[in-house]
Amino acid sequence: MAFSFRHLIRHAFVVTALLIAGSGLRAQPVSLPPATFQLYAPAPLGDLFYDLKGRPVSIHVGHQSFSAAAVVPPGGNVVLYRFKPAAEPGLPPVREPVLSAAVTAREGAQTLLLIYPEGPPPPDGTPDTRPLRSLVFDQSAGGFPHGTIRVFSFSARPVAMKIGPAAVPVPSMQTVIVPYPDDRRTWLHIATIGEQGWQRVIGTPQTLGPRTRLSLFLRDIPPSQYDPKPIGLLLGKILETIPETAEAPRS
Repeated sequence: MAFSFRHLIRHAFVVTALLIAGSGLRAQPVSLPPATFQLYAPAPLGDLFYDLKGRPVSIHVGHQSFSAAAVVPPGGNVVLYRFKPAAEPGLPPVREPVLSAAVTAREGAQTLLLIYPEGPPPPDGTPDTRPLRSLVFDQSAGGFPHGTIRVFSFSARPVAMKIGPAAVPVPSMQTVIVPYPDDRRTWLHIATIGEQGWQRVIGTPQTLGPRTRLSLFLRDIPPSQYDPKPIGLLLGKILETIPETAEAPRS
């Protein structure tokens, strides 16, 4: 059956419109969540604040878990502060600056802001008045994937970690990422240097589940009257499960 010229024109118009519409749909950018950051400190800092859209936002900073994810302000400059009572009764509290840090503001980025006191720990029971400093790490599932251990040492002494067959040095104030051993139930060993050379100071069983990642934080034991030069280390652990949706889709 022959087609009329008018029918062919109408058919070509419909096909062209569909192609343009389909091209427009494919060109739509992928919507990414806003950049976020989390806080962690080796000793609890309580509630801190930062400004977002002109309003103070509270973040609780502990030493046993990461803080809840907070939206990064425009430009990526995070200025943390506390509220303290005013000098005169009846006046509103005033801001006390804590520190500021630059984090990634790119959409979808996830950052860990590690806050730590600078210098050796004071004697046990003495108020800690050391100035606070910060370090920034990639907290995304791509930069810190499941199936790995991230260990960080605040100690000024050399530290080494062994888990399964892997034994790695952990430089002071640096992070090291190692893979989980094939055996999901194994032992974690930490050693450091004392007056008698290398000594194992931590030995603990570690169960590692699927789709998990483990953060380890090592710090010196404060000196005391009975142990003025402690050789041991304190170990903080944070175990997280990474959902499949947290990983970027493969192309």
